[in-house]
Order: sequence, then C-alpha cells, then structure tokens
Amino acid sequence: MKKNKSDEKVMKDHPLPAPKNSENSLMKNDMLRVGLSIGILTLFISILLLYVVNNLILTHYAPDLKAIVDKVAPLSIANRTDFIPEPVERLQYQVTLLCIPIFIFIVFTLINRKKDFFYKTPLLSLAINIGGILAFIFYAIKLSGHGLAYIPDVTTTYFFSNNLIGIFNPVIMLIFYGLCTYGFIVYNKSTETILKKRIVNVISYFIVSIIILDMILYNVFHLAMAEWGRFMETNAVFYAMSQVYAGKSLLVDINAQYGLYGWILCPLFKVIGLSIFKFGMVMSILNGISFFLLYLGIKKITRNDIISLLAFACLIFWEYWQGRLPFESTPRYYYQYNPIRFFFPALVFFLVVTYFTCAENRRRIFLPLLALSASFAIFWNLDTGLVVYGATFIALLFSTLNLPTLKDILKKCLYFSAWMLGSLVFVIILFLLSTKIRAGVLPDFKHFAEFQNIFYGSGFFMLPMIFFHFWNYPALVYIVCCVYCVSQVKKAAQPETNVLVFLFILGCGLFAYFQGRSYDMTIDGVMYPAIIIIGILCKKLFETIGKDKIRFNENLVLFLIPFLFITDGALSMIYYTPSIHSFAMNNAFPNNPAKEDTLRRRMDFVTDNIPAKDTVVIISQDYDGYFYAQGSYYNPINIPGSSELFFKSDLYTLLDTIRTTRRPIIYDGTRVYHNFDTIVKTLAQYTHIDKETPDHTLVLLKHGGTSQPRMAPPDASTLYYNDYGDFSKFLNTSAVLTLPENFTIEIYASLNENELARNNLMFSNSSKISFFHGIVMVQTGEDETQYTFTYADGSRYCPGVTFKLETSTENHVLIKVRKNIITVYNNDKLCGEADTKSAIKNSNELFFMSTDFAGTVHEIKISKD
Repeated sequence: MKKNKSDEKVMKDHPLPAPKNSENSLMKNDMLRVGLSIGILTLFISILLLYVVNNLILTHYAPDLKAIVDKVAPLSIANRTDFIPEPVERLQYQVTLLCIPIFIFIVFTLINRKKDFFYKTPLLSLAINIGGILAFIFYAIKLSGHGLAYIPDVTTTYFFSNNLIGIFNPVIMLIFYGLCTYGFIVYNKSTETILKKRIVNVISYFIVSIIILDMILYNVFHLAMAEWGRFMETNAVFYAMSQVYAGKSLLVDINAQYGLYGWILCPLFKVIGLSIFKFGMVMSILNGISFFLLYLGIKKITRNDIISLLAFACLIFWEYWQGRLPFESTPRYYYQYNPIRFFFPALVFFLVVTYFTCAENRRRIFLPLLALSASFAIFWNLDTGLVVYGATFIALLFSTLNLPTLKDILKKCLYFSAWMLGSLVFVIILFLLSTKIRAGVLPDFKHFAEFQNIFYGSGFFMLPMIFFHFWNYPALVYIVCCVYCVSQVKKAAQPETNVLVFLFILGCGLFAYFQGRSYDMTIDGVMYPAIIIIGILCKKLFETIGKDKIRFNENLVLFLIPFLFITDGALSMIYYTPSIHSFAMNNAFPNNPAKEDTLRRRMDFVTDNIPAKDTVVIISQDYDGYFYAQGSYYNPINIPGSSELFFKSDLYTLLDTIRTTRRPIIYDGTRVYHNFDTIVKTLAQYTHIDKETPDHTLVLLKHGGTSQPRMAPPDASTLYYNDYGDFSKFLNTSAVLTLPENFTIEIYASLNENELARNNLMFSNSSKISFFHGIVMVQTGEDETQYTFTYADGSRYCPGVTFKLETSTENHVLIKVRKNIITVYNNDKLCGEADTKSAIKNSNELFFMSTDFAGTVHEIKISKD
C-alpha cells in the first residue's frame, strides 16, 4: 500500500521500537558499556558468594590438627613443630576453585537475561562501571598499606620496592607511564607500514635475546661460586639425576621429590655426559627456552609487538627477578621451580596458543604434540604436570561449545578426549616398558605422589595465608578472566578465549604452591599466568578504544590500569638489565682459584680412591649428588638423596647398610647429615678410617670398627660429652645444660683457615625467648681466628675472655668458670682471665655446636667442679 506524506511524518517523529534483543541496532559503545557493567556485577556478586562459602567452611569445619600431626610425625625424622596442617585452608582453596566457574556462570546467566534493562538505562551501566573502577582503586590503596605475614614491618608495597615506581617518585613515574600509554595509543592508531613493523620486531627480539641470555648465564651452576643454600637447593634435584644416570630406575630403587624429570633427561645426559656444570647448563638452557616459548606464545596470541614485549618483560621481572633483587653474593638458582616446575607449563602454553591460532589443517599436527607434551608434563613434575594436563584438556573441551549442535559438540569432545587420554596411556606404557627393560621390574606407582601426599596432607614446612595480601591481585585477575570466558561461551570461537581458559585453569592450579607454603615472596612464582592474562586483556581492551579520536571513558580507564602495570614491570626489567648482565657474566665466568682448588682437592680425593662407575656409599648432607656425579658412582641404598631424606624408614635403611655393607663409605664431615650423631656413632662402631684428607673433613671408611682414643674421657662429674673422633665436624647432640657456679669446658678442635668468617659461632645454648641466658663461644674482632667465651647473667652477656685458636695445629682449649671468674687456656698456655662480677643464668635451650663453625670439633666435655 502506498504511504502518504503524513504517514512518513508520523514514522519520523515516532519511530517504532527496535526488535527485542536486537544488538545490531545499538551503538558499539553502548554494547561495550552494558557488557562491562554486567561483567562487573557478575564479578562482585561472585566474590561475595565465595566469601560466604569460605566463611561457612571456616565456621563449621574444625578438623583435629593434633591427630593429623600424630599420624605423620612418628614417620619422619623432622621435628614435630615442622608440621603445620592446613586442612581448613586447603578445603577453602579447593572449594573455591570448584565454585568460581559455577558461581560466575549462574550469576552471569541470570544478569545477562536482563540486559535489555541495562540498554534502556545507560546511566545505570555507567554508574556500575565507574563504581566498580573506584572500588578497585580504593581497595588497592587500602591493600597497599596492609602488613605482610612473614616479612615484618613491611606492607604490600614491598612488592613494588624494586620497581621504578618504588625507586623513583611515584607521581612522576605515573605521569611518565601516562605519557608512555599515550604514545602507545597514538603509535598503534597510526598507519602501520612494513618498515615500522620490522623495526619494532628487531628491537623486540634484541631486548628479549639479551634478557634470555642473562637468564642462562645467571643459572650456570659453579661449585666454587655456590653457598650452602645453593648446594642444598641444587642437590635436591641433582642427586636423582646422578643416580638415574648411574643406572637406577625411578619408582624402583629411587624416588625423587620433584618428579620423574630424570627419566626424560637421562638420554640427553647419556649423550653429553653428566657433571654438575653440564647439569647446570642444561637447567639454565631449559630456563631460557621456557621464557622464550612464553614470549613467542604471548606475541602470537596478542598480535601486538609492543604489548607482547611489555607483557613478557613484565612477566620475567615479576616471576624471576623481582624476588632476587638486590643480588645476593651468589645466584639463587632454585632449579626446583625454574625449570622443573616451569618448563612444561611454558611449552604447553606455546603449543596451546599455536594450536588455537593456526589453520585447521595444521591442527592435525599440533594436537598430537600438545596432547603428548601435556602427558609428559605429569611425569616430568607431578605438582605442575597435573595442572597443565587438566588445563589443556578443559581448554580443548571448552573450544567445542561454539559448535552449532549438541551432536557436533559431543563428537568433538570425544575426539579431543581420545587424543588426551590416548597420549597419557602412551606415556604410561612407555615409562613402564622402559623401566622394565632397564630394571627388570615394573615401577611402583604408589611412590609417585608419596612426597606430595605427606607434605601437602600433613602441612610439612607449610605456612598459612592471610586474607589481605598481595596475592589478592593475581587471584582477582583469575576471577576476571573466568568472567570474560563465561561471557564468551555462546559467541563465535576466538583463539584468545580458549587460551584464556587454559591460563585460568593453569593459574588457579599453580596457586596451590602459594596456598601450601604461603611465604610472602612465593606468590611471585605462581603469578605469571595472571600477567599473560593481563597482556591479552590489554589487547582486547585496546581494541575497544577504536581508531577514531581518543575518548575518555571507562573502557580507556580499564585499559590504563593493566597497561600501567605491565609498563612498570617491563621498564623495571629493562632498568635492571645492565646490572643483571654484569652479575650474570661474573657468574658464568668465575675467577676464584683458591676456592676452586679446595673443592677440586676434595673431589679428587673421592675419584683417586674410588674407581669411576663403582658402587659406594657417600654420606654428605646436601652434597652427595655432586660426589656421586663426579665419578658416575652408584649408591647401593634405595633411598632418596640427603636433601630429600624425610622418612625414618629411609634413615633406618641407611644405618642397616652401614652395619652390613662391605662397600667403601665416603663420609664428609663438613656436611651435617640428618640425625648425624646416630649415623656417626654407627660408623664408629662398624667402620674404621682407611684414608682421609689433611684437614680430616673427608674420610674413606672401610668395614670393621676400631675404637677411637679419647683425650678427655667422661667421668662422674661430666654434664655433657661428645666424642666422634675425626668422623664429624659438627656436634649437636640434644642436651639441656644446668650449669653450677663452678664448671669446666674442655675442647679438642682444629680450625680451617679456608673457612674463617666473622661472627663465626662454635657453640651456644642462649635462649631465644628469655634473653641473656646461657653460654656462648663466638668469633669476635678483626682477627678471624679470635674467639670469645662468655655467659649471660640474666640482664647482659658478661665480659668474657677473648683468645686465639691456632690454624696449624689442634687446639686443646680449657675453659674454667669459678663463680664470677672465667679463665681460658689453649694448649696449656694461659689466654686470659675475666671477672664477670656475676654468676651464670642458665638457659632452657638445647646445647648445640654450630653447623657453620669454621673448623672441626673432635671432642668436647662439660663438667661440674
């Protein structure tokens, strides 16, 4: 029917309402605003629900902590106080992981049904968005002033102390970062040319190459450059590798706390050979590869060279360098996390990104690689491997939800399940067959999670979390990521969404590492998925700004917040790169001939007396892996390495071997072993010294005990006595001393001039609770051979006697206390006398000999007079 002009005027003045749920008729900005407001409401309501659930658990779940400790403590050689069970916190964490996607899906679905209401009231959406942004800003300000749990007298701002915003004036730096953001926006809105892209690419790869090179150089392990902590940390992963290389099979005659990485790496070391230097080089190269794979993955998924560079530099700063600055005297390698817990998450992340961004025909190649890598990850390291496998599986299944029919979804899910489960079965069979061929028996999988079950279940060496803490930030990022992924379920499949699902599961799963041992700085190691998420969301938010004139709105503000974070982290990384490079170069190319010669002589003592690839028992706490690897030696005892020794049953196995073995035994007196007093007494009873180093700290023992002559044998007046001959350097037999006014301390000890140090403690029983109680003997003054003996009278440490110990001969020190008079003799010569003017105040602490004493204490006796 023909319309007249009056009808046209009515239509113009009073248009018909748009069809319901028609998004095409809405402006893009309105759609973004409404979507953002729905997301913010979903976020806040979900967090509120999680808070309620966690409070219900805290209120109504009250397990018997004492019963948990009573069950596990008798099995372990560790102190009972080392067990801090966290069943309530663990349940809260597990329930939270389960509830996050459920709550978010339900809340988002309910709110999204009312989105038409938000379209009709745009001011409400604007108010919600502004309120959400302001709430986050106020929360961040409040959180920044909250104290940390285990670093006293500092707040959350401690985490930014090494960042540029913490080094320089924060206001000036924020202005500078604002200018950087503006420059980034202008640059990306300008016309892109091939020349511009190549220049940015060259600069990016140059910066990334320098950063990764420094990472590799920093992680090169040198015995001469390492300290006790580094020996221990590296030995924890190196010992298992040394024994697998020597012929043992994992889960048959050796177990390893950090996984079956030795099984995977053994073929490589069979080709190149095994030594501590080669092991350190492999670990450092794996670290470099891990971070490079992360960069390639970030670059591929963000498709923005600048954002990918900023996100990567920020990631490596927070995940690795932030907790290592300022530098310690030697690098903190900590191979247990980098690369043991880091390599496969990085590899699988890269493969996940590659799979979801490549063409359909190439996915047939990358899916098997992805499934196999995720399966091998479980065997490499169980802690992170299960998380990586689960994150990969869920991301693949999630990617099917955009298919048109339920039949298509189920068919695709079965296809992915077949590859994932089939790959896992393949790796299990491969491990079973290779172990059967190598060891003649099948592995016992009940030992696979032995360490994890008892450590995580019993709370061994764990620390509780606090509510307000820096960990809130990455946790918030993971929840935001989940909200975004849920909002994209019914929309066209996007590679970013599937990758974000993987990162969400990965980040939440890895968070267990911090939840268990919640030391403040541990959060750095598990937040790298959150930083990648921030980089991806930065790219997504930047796309909402548009190519037109820059308008200040909530989308721009939301882009600024994460972009300023990755900019600060990235520029902080670049700022520290010169000093990191200098330190890393000094580590990779050391020049410490004196220390190297000392260590080389000790290594040579072992290889000169034990043929290569022989079977030998080496007793050296936190150092046995190095000795075993030096000659490719085989340990006949089926127990973990000394750094992982935990169960009493393993200790009993070691003692039984000492009593019965005809194999040679190397005992290292400079490395205090767990329960070493019992071990040394057993050695003294069943073995004798065949050869020893000139300083008596490294001895070769053969079967057949001999009695050691005592220079100061105990008698009826002896209050404390210890005599281990030349077997041990440190004595810490448990004993609470109650000293009378008159007592005598007699010591036979030698001093090692290569280990002299300031403030070096020989012995003490000073109280940690009641100050100024007990006795002490410690190095004082500029001369490092000079020691002082004194005691406390309840209000102070009295002026004692200062004297010198000889380095060229054994010291026979005689300390006599007569009421308030201290007299000291060394080798029958009077060293000094002091009037303390007060009597000793006894301590209730155990008497102990310091594990860091710069010499060998052969015998000590404390007697009443």
